[in-house]
Amino acid sequence: MYLEIAISGIPLRKTFLYESSQALPPGTRVLVDFAGRKTTGYVMGQGKPREGLNIKRIIEPIDEIPLLKTEDVELAVRVSEEFLSPIGRIMDLFFSGAAHTGRLILTAHDEKLRFTEHLKRFPITHVLRDLRDGVVSLEPATRQAKTKKKIVKLSASIEELSRQRLSKNQKNVINYMLLKGAEELDMLIQRTMVSRQTIYTLVKKGILTIWEEETKDEWVLKKDVELTNTQRRIVENILEDPGTPHLIMGVTGSGKTEVYLEIIRRLLEKGGTALITVPEIALTPQTVARVKGRLKGLEVKVYHSSVPPTERARVWWQSLAGKKMVVVGTRSAVWLPFSNLKIIVMDEEHDESYYQETDPVYDAVRVSELRHEITGVPLVLVSATPKVTHYHKTLTGSWKLHVLTERPVGEKPHVEVVDLRTQKKEQRILSPRLAREIEEVLRKNKQALILTVRKGFANYMVCGSCGHVFKCERCDVSLTYHRNTKLLKCHHCGYVQNLPFRCPNCGSFNLLARGFGTEKVELEILRRFPAARVMRFDKETVGSYAEIEEMVKNIVEKRCDVVVGTRIISKGIDAPDVEMVAVLDADRNLSITSYSANENLFQLLVQVTGRSGRGGAGRAFIQTFEPENTIIEAVVEGKYEKFFEDELARRKLFDYPPFARLIRVMALSENRELAFSFLEDLKKDLGIESLGPVEAPIPKIKNKHRIQLLVKVKKEMTKITETLKEKLNTRSGQIDIKVFVDPPGTFP
Repeated sequence: MYLEIAISGIPLRKTFLYESSQALPPGTRVLVDFAGRKTTGYVMGQGKPREGLNIKRIIEPIDEIPLLKTEDVELAVRVSEEFLSPIGRIMDLFFSGAAHTGRLILTAHDEKLRFTEHLKRFPITHVLRDLRDGVVSLEPATRQAKTKKKIVKLSASIEELSRQRLSKNQKNVINYMLLKGAEELDMLIQRTMVSRQTIYTLVKKGILTIWEEETKDEWVLKKDVELTNTQRRIVENILEDPGTPHLIMGVTGSGKTEVYLEIIRRLLEKGGTALITVPEIALTPQTVARVKGRLKGLEVKVYHSSVPPTERARVWWQSLAGKKMVVVGTRSAVWLPFSNLKIIVMDEEHDESYYQETDPVYDAVRVSELRHEITGVPLVLVSATPKVTHYHKTLTGSWKLHVLTERPVGEKPHVEVVDLRTQKKEQRILSPRLAREIEEVLRKNKQALILTVRKGFANYMVCGSCGHVFKCERCDVSLTYHRNTKLLKCHHCGYVQNLPFRCPNCGSFNLLARGFGTEKVELEILRRFPAARVMRFDKETVGSYAEIEEMVKNIVEKRCDVVVGTRIISKGIDAPDVEMVAVLDADRNLSITSYSANENLFQLLVQVTGRSGRGGAGRAFIQTFEPENTIIEAVVEGKYEKFFEDELARRKLFDYPPFARLIRVMALSENRELAFSFLEDLKKDLGIESLGPVEAPIPKIKNKHRIQLLVKVKKEMTKITETLKEKLNTRSGQIDIKVFVDPPGTFP
């Protein structure tokens, strides 16, 4: 028989015909010869021989039975067609979590055996059944070592300190420790901006002491909750209509999480798996802690790129077995091969992080919606600020909308605008109004969150004599200055250089830092409030999942007074003692050249201001040069529906989603003219009105010119995608083409 095979890893958007001596169902992995090498292929269905085609035979099946269901294969095909992503790479997503299966140990009746050996000895259907029923268990072959943290304590007396000869950096450390008493080593280095060697020199002098502590046991947030009448009504409405996607929209802190946790509790009473997705890894620790506290007795698993590969493999097999559990993960979790999935919940469904912009491109929200359409699994989407295109679906009846308008605990924050036009230049980071509020928060022993969009100390460095701006050698962007490391960094390609002493253009020593990021804000707050426990939370200060979890715990458990962070602090943090929130540079989003810039700014402001007032009265401040901006006014006045109405009217006028499908085609090449030429030819072949080709907002990254074409499609989408497929499969090797269908934005 003949089979259509999708080839793993290749960038082509088509399948290939192979011959097989046995019938193999869709979803079976096979070993094939492709372009002279042995590789993995996926059976997509039966095929028909075509005249003049040299058809190879498959080498052998890899799986005893298909590990994917027919519905999974259908999902992959629909995602590949809709997002013009290579079908082989889409199929790879289903198996990415199983890569380290060989490191798993299966335990049965006190007997331990390599899982791969067990799969050879017993039928896989029996193994999966035993996993589901708990007859056997899976464990990593090697136990993960417990995470340890180093604690620093001041051990010398004031009298002893007075006799020491100390450098400036050593004095800074001691002054800090006199206020704090004890601090984690990494946090101490970050706060004082000194080297690790400086700390250890003080240890040798007997001034500081360092010891290791193991991190605490798993984090659980216990909360006794009595649902309100409105919350109970929403639970019942969703349970009674599993055939329609449901969008829960509610003000921040209105109890949306409690609603979906109650639904999960009810659905999993008789077994099965629930999936909760969050847009970023930073949101998983608190979500997991809340699920464990609310759904006692249910096993909770975490699945994202920072989870050890062996643990991901364990969750992968347990999902395939249909084990009773809750999986909390990021967008990659939507590709787990669930066999008994009872519900999908997508928290913060509006977030752009759900859209994967690297190959293979897909929108995880749309993937879940397609899974719902194919399998009927209930789908619940949750946000205080739904995506405009998703809100529109509730207006057309495709999705059902449920609204929560009140907070069961705490109060809606009072939002105030600070007009930066009336402030002196030196007051534009912390205005006098904001400084007074921080002082008040510290006096009351409460907490404050301070958001700035950029990390680093300064947005860019410029020569005060000739105006030379330090730019990345490979990208057409300015380098961000990081003061604590004295480095200039490109946040697009990773290029790093030391800060020079003089201008390379004119030789002047007059180098100036312009703009500000989290580092500069942190330093300014410490300068004004030296006794405050200030914590910086951005991608420069956290790397591992354990560090992220510790940061979030520090906020929730009130081990810091002021948190300075990027967008990461605007999402999902539920800390009852956060009384004040401030956005320092709201205007940065207004100048971004993207059709979704208004939406992004609105979501950011609503989300971050909503972090305050969870345990009582809350206040929020927005510093801006445009206080009359209608988006800022909508946030201050709480007119969410008015914002959606205005934004939908604007998009209808300019034919942007949801009133047209948008395709962003990006040509990347070291040859600028070649990239332009390719898109000009594509525009002619498409035969419909398109914007461009033009340079992308950031014209060059990693030495490649970025030229884009925006295609708005109102009808004939199939014809357009077929033309694009043909062009993509035959493109020149000198050009890299990226296609984004219905992207969340058109920047950078």
